[in-house]
Amino acid sequence: MKKVFFRKRLNAIIIAGVVMALSTLFGINRSLGGKNLQVADCFNVGVYSKQQGYTLKSIRSQLIVRTEASMNTLTVSDKYDEASDESKALRAARNRLMDLLYEEEASPPELFKANRALESAYNNLYGRLLLLDLDEGDKANLQQDHSRMRGAASQIEKSGYNEAVRQYRREVLSVFPTNILRKFCFTPEPELFE
Repeated sequence: MKKVFFRKRLNAIIIAGVVMALSTLFGINRSLGGKNLQVADCFNVGVYSKQQGYTLKSIRSQLIVRTEASMNTLTVSDKYDEASDESKALRAARNRLMDLLYEEEASPPELFKANRALESAYNNLYGRLLLLDLDEGDKANLQQDHSRMRGAASQIEKSGYNEAVRQYRREVLSVFPTNILRKFCFTPEPELFE
């Protein structure tokens, strides 16, 4: 029975068409998968800026700077019982962000949300500590950590990651025939840090 099936011209054409379609989809999947990973890696390693001629600091590295600065602020706050509630909130937010940073499956939107929670908890603690009578060393440490938090936030805004994702979506994923075929390939696209 197999010999009869393959001897018919129509059956051979159908099989050839199916093989060609599957190989095309497989090729698109591999190609888009590689390009998606390249863009997504910009979150971890930074985006190369042609205008500036170097790779900008990555969002991941700046999130680590923010967790370190917040830890230093927690060290100062541990000396002052009046800020214990704010300290607990910041410690919880920092631990959440740290857990996500070292979890391979954490997405940029999850990290964005955790960073926002860290920012809010940090601002509450920082504001509370400013109202207390701190010694000069603690004031200096607090200001240094505050500068590091602001600097890292500024670097995150300038990272170019979201622009790289949007450009990739605009120039690759929304162009015909990729915009149609990618739906059949099931390749996840890079997510925005927002």
